Amino acid sequence: MSGDDELLSNGQQTLILSEDASETTIYGFRDDLTVYELAQSGDIPDPDDLFEWTTFGPTGLLTMDDQGNTYVGVPVAG
Repeated sequence: MSGDDELLSNGQQTLILSEDASETTIYGFRDDLTVYELAQSGDIPDPDDLFEWTTFGPTGLLTMDDQGNTYVGVPVAG
């Protein structure tokens, strides 16, 4: 994680979106407030494409990359 991390909340849960030059990592919080990395699978944005915006709502994460591709992600406890 870095100083450029972004906190995203849907009012009930909070996630950390951590971006660096080569990848984006998403972290969640356990009940005891320890941080863990969420597994990412399926169609995910290419690390070379920058995120234009990301939001976290009641159905999960929604993001769009700089190529105009839209991705939906549902955080699942692991």
